[in-house]
Amino acid sequence: MFVADGTNNTVWIYNRNDGTPAGSFGGNGRYAGQLHWIDAIATDSKGNIYTGEVEDGKRIQKFMPVN
Repeated sequence: MFVADGTNNTVWIYNRNDGTPAGSFGGNGRYAGQLHWIDAIATDSKGNIYTGEVEDGKRIQKFMPVN
């Protein structure tokens, strides 16, 4: 399960079965892979994660899973 944390500009990854944290990515910034005022998150059937940001950046980023 993925949770967008707008306060810390991070996407938290939780184990859906027991709710324990499994990791995170992001961090405050305006470069690729960093997040600034994250506001939305979505996934697709291939496991890609899309994040939306508000304020000045107003962008969408795509994160692809790496095995």
